[in-house]
Amino acid sequence: MKRLLTLSLCTLLVGGVLAGCGIREKIEKKAGEAIGEKIVEGLAGEGVDVDIKDGEVKIKGEDGEEFSFGGSEWPDSGAVENIPKYKDGTVDSVIQANDAVQISIIDADQDYFEDYIEDIKDEFDNEPYESESSDSISYSGKNDDDVSVLFIYSADDETCFITVSEPQDD
Repeated sequence: MKRLLTLSLCTLLVGGVLAGCGIREKIEKKAGEAIGEKIVEGLAGEGVDVDIKDGEVKIKGEDGEEFSFGGSEWPDSGAVENIPKYKDGTVDSVIQANDAVQISIIDADQDYFEDYIEDIKDEFDNEPYESESSDSISYSGKNDDDVSVLFIYSADDETCFITVSEPQDD
């Protein structure tokens, strides 16, 4: 797991460098992606596959563990399958591993967020925690399968953060 985190940080740095270069022609983009992939693969060692494409980075280890970040669409598999799709706002970023996902949504409506939370509270009612202040709302809980969720809404910038974690296999 430490190796995956180190690899992820290195990939974030490479991705940041590539993203900071601005808009470039297709050939420069492909070359940059290929160079970034080789750098990260070199740091990670053998048996690790890195794919950088269209602002999304996917890493797959030889043990089958996968990690991705940078996408801007609602994920269609993994831990996110434990919750209904959040249909308001715009997905800004997605960080996803085999057993967890974190989604950042911008331009999110507070009323929609509150309704969404009310709809899932019945399923995620183990170890619930709720908090509300003038500028944020949060809810966390677990379901009977020990899947945990955390939802945070920031009223200041109309941003919603969703985290879903499945229990880790021992």
